[in-house]
Amino acid sequence: MTLLFQDDVGGLEVLSAQGNWLAAPAIPGAALINSRRFASARWSNDVFRSSQHRVALPQADKVDKSRYSIAFFCQPDARANITCLPTCHSEDNLIKHAPITSGAYLISRLQATY
Repeated sequence: MTLLFQDDVGGLEVLSAQGNWLAAPAIPGAALINSRRFASARWSNDVFRSSQHRVALPQADKVDKSRYSIAFFCQPDARANITCLPTCHSEDNLIKHAPITSGAYLISRLQATY
């Protein structure tokens, strides 16, 4: 999960379903949340979806502002079962993703990436 507290420099862009890069507007006092794929899709049954995103260069008049980023990656215990939360499925909204352990999911993502 990413918590982003933007300023007026901006730069975060998200890929729309139509394949267009859109600027994520900065909202004063708000945090933008990017969730990981397994957390969003598997736990919420696709209610919350992760988005492909990138950081664009700032506009020329905002290049001189300092920006800081701290990345911290974590993963549930490899044996932890990742499955749809009870409140995110019903008889009318069936579970879309089979349960998987955190370790197996991580390996599948690494294999897909590398």
